[in-house]
Amino acid sequence: MPLIAEPFIADATFQMLASSTIKRYLVVARETVERAGLVTVVRTEPERASQVLDRARTLWNVVSSADTRIPEEFELALLLVGMIDGQYEPAESLLLQIASSPDTPATWSVALAKRLRQLGPLLKDEREQLDKELTAVLATATAGPCRDDPRLQVKA
Repeated sequence: MPLIAEPFIADATFQMLASSTIKRYLVVARETVERAGLVTVVRTEPERASQVLDRARTLWNVVSSADTRIPEEFELALLLVGMIDGQYEPAESLLLQIASSPDTPATWSVALAKRLRQLGPLLKDEREQLDKELTAVLATATAGPCRDDPRLQVKA
């Protein structure tokens, strides 16, 4: 069973590639791992959390030796965020290793690790605020025009 379902990884990859800042990159990763349930798995299933860490180490070895950005970068980002937001302490050593890496092609992974070390896990009130913002955006995007909207009134 994959650690994160392929549709979540594919969607996140597209959005993360389109990110122009590490802040947006992190927001996308956090939203994705929350929706995918990875944070809950890391918090409640120690054996699976250990698998996530092993997979992240393997991905880091691949990403750090690549000459360009590769798909494994995005799965690694999701796993790192899932472990940090799930407060999985054994992930700290990998995060430190990545954050201190001088590898130029792995710039986004290194920047993400530095940002996660700086910010730490998402706090409960931040999580609630993000949830409210996402709900508001979805409501706006899916709502049709209101009949009472004066901009839609036809003048005779």
